[in-house]
Amino acid sequence: MALTAAQAEAQMQEVFGAVSTGGKRMQTPPPEEEDGRKQRRPNGKGGQGEGWMGKGRKSQASRGTYARSYETEEASMEEMTRLLCRVVVRQEDMLNILKQSTSWVIFAKTEAPSIIPGLVAASQKWKEEITKQNSPLGNVSLRTTLFWCLLNQLMETFKNLTADQLQKAKDAGWSTDQGQWVYQKWSPANQTLEQDTTAGWDFARDGAKGVCFSNVFNVLGVQMDISCLHQGTVVLTNKPDRIEKLMGKLGVVEKSGSVTVHEAQVLL
Repeated sequence: MALTAAQAEAQMQEVFGAVSTGGKRMQTPPPEEEDGRKQRRPNGKGGQGEGWMGKGRKSQASRGTYARSYETEEASMEEMTRLLCRVVVRQEDMLNILKQSTSWVIFAKTEAPSIIPGLVAASQKWKEEITKQNSPLGNVSLRTTLFWCLLNQLMETFKNLTADQLQKAKDAGWSTDQGQWVYQKWSPANQTLEQDTTAGWDFARDGAKGVCFSNVFNVLGVQMDISCLHQGTVVLTNKPDRIEKLMGKLGVVEKSGSVTVHEAQVLL
């Protein structure tokens, strides 16, 4: 579903803030002007229409009763307004707390190599595409698009590092002599970052499972294709060797003309 230009701009503001508008905050549109015509007073001046009791004790008693009723109603409205203000302030506090759990903040350098130019270009492209009808990015938010772009840029940056940059990473303790990137944690005793051997996962670096990054890979006995993940689509299929085994089983069943319960369970 395509977004309007205002909705796309709101997401740009949420991610980039004043940077996306040259240092200016997006102004809230003014509320619609109310009808300036004065309401007609009922039946004469001061509201003294049909049913007015006129002068005398009866009218004075009625005015006293009306005044007390008005004061009671006004006090009730003040109490409701005060409670409403408390609810609004509390809701704003809860929203701010929720944003801390659902938002992400990135601190990045602007000097080359930097991911900032790529993120800005991707956001501008998203803004152009999201307002078009039947856009492939119709169900993808700006934050999801930028996060996907961030991962791709990090992968491309790691692949294209120069020898000087790799040596700098080793000297800083970011990678090992074998070129493996490591996790770091802050050491209060030494007041410096040190390698954290307890974080991360152990994975195969060679053999059948030691493969490079790819949009198509094998996991848990199936083949997963995430090339269209940005469009909300993940394709799961059988692995090539599993398909060959199934074709062989089907050939045996075709020749025999019958299938056992066990063979049917294997094929399913």
